[in-house]
Amino acid sequence: MTAPRPPYDVYVQHAKDPAAAAKPRYDLNSADDAAVQVLAQLIDIPTAVRAMARPVDPAQPPLLRHTHDDPAKPPLLRQPAAAPPVAAAPPYVAAAPSAAAPPSPAAVGKFVVGAALYPAGVAPEPLKEMHPESRQHDLDVGVRMPAKDVLEALRVEIGATLKRSGVGGMTMDTASMKAEVVKRGDPAGAAAMFPGEPQDYNDAQRAEVGRWAEKSAIWVCLPQPDPKKARLVEFFSDVCRIDQVHHSSIASGKDVICAGEWIIEKGKLKALSANSGHYQPTMDHLIKAARYLVEAWQPDTTVLLWHKASAAWVDVKIRAFVDDPKQNNTCKVHYNAPD
Repeated sequence: MTAPRPPYDVYVQHAKDPAAAAKPRYDLNSADDAAVQVLAQLIDIPTAVRAMARPVDPAQPPLLRHTHDDPAKPPLLRQPAAAPPVAAAPPYVAAAPSAAAPPSPAAVGKFVVGAALYPAGVAPEPLKEMHPESRQHDLDVGVRMPAKDVLEALRVEIGATLKRSGVGGMTMDTASMKAEVVKRGDPAGAAAMFPGEPQDYNDAQRAEVGRWAEKSAIWVCLPQPDPKKARLVEFFSDVCRIDQVHHSSIASGKDVICAGEWIIEKGKLKALSANSGHYQPTMDHLIKAARYLVEAWQPDTTVLLWHKASAAWVDVKIRAFVDDPKQNNTCKVHYNAPD
């Protein structure tokens, strides 16, 4: 009997022809798993695909949009449409945390659990929208996304040891995850770390690029949809597959709190970045995600930042990053970021 594939290998496949979007197909890497065949009959695939292909509604709440193609352009903030009257406040408010209740210096220094950093019931806003060109690219190449039931397998339990809560509490190790994907012959990928292929790679930068290419997985941080749960956010993670599985796959094309890559060794968070070409997070988005990961911080956990003067990536201890995200204005979140 053939061993079943991990459940997170099952993705909805976008039709490359927009006219065929109503007829999505499955990637049947897990065809030998009978449970997958049953699952395929239960999922409303057309609805999931249409959600990914849905055009951006200009009347939706304000979302931060960065123009990374031209660093000179400031971020654009869309104006919200007039909100219809509601009987009660929604579980998440599309506005920045109240200025009257910012995290105190003491709270930031000690870093209490993430939920205490924001007013009750309010997720950190604004969310980060997918770059329009990336959204179109996903539709052009047929990027996959997990169906609702399968998304559970990508959920990460946040704690001193990071685990796949949707796969029986399996301790995460991103290098092992990526090695498994490569072994199957899938095109495992990682975020681009330099503009093009610079000729002046030094040994340290070459090693850094190699480390992330070999050991990292992608992650997204999303608002918690269940207002009854204490934790305001959810983390999901998987291995990037070129033109197949990206941050947008895990998020199903939705807006995110942040997205990036991380390196986890035997459940321990070793390194964190906001490298996501699809979402292009800002420094503000990364700091919020880092705060929500406080329970996973280790003494040697680092954050990957771009050092502006030396035009090179540097590893900053996560506590130092939280205290001063831009490191005295010497660093930014990505080489192409305006901040």
